[in-house]
Amino acid sequence: DNTLHPNYTPPNEFFGLNVFTQEAIIKSYEDICNKELLGIRALIDTSENQNMFDKLNEISHQTGIFTFGGASFKKYGLDKKEYERLLKHLDILGFCKHIGSRRYSVPPLYQKRIEKE
Repeated sequence: DNTLHPNYTPPNEFFGLNVFTQEAIIKSYEDICNKELLGIRALIDTSENQNMFDKLNEISHQTGIFTFGGASFKKYGLDKKEYERLLKHLDILGFCKHIGSRRYSVPPLYQKRIEKE
C-alpha cells in the first residue's frame, strides 16, 4: 500500500503525514556520502594518488579504520614521502584523522564504498 495516511497523536495534538520513508532517507544519505567521496577524489592531484585513495576507501569502508601499511603504496606507484603527503592531504580534506601508531580513522560520512559515476 503506497498511499499516505495522516496520523494523529493525542499527547502532542498534532496531525502528521509520513512523507519520508526510511528507504528514501537511507538512499539520500548514501547519495550524499558518495558525492562527498567523489568530491574528495576529484581534489586529489594524480591518478596514482586517486587509485591509492580508492584502495584506502575499500579498506576502511566497513570498519572506519586503516593503517599506514594497510595498502602497499609502492604497488600504486608512490614512494613513502608521496604517500605521507597524500595522507596529510586526506586529513585536511576530512577523509581521515591520524589516531596514533600509524592508524587512521574515517568518519561515518565517508564509511561507504565509493561508486564512480
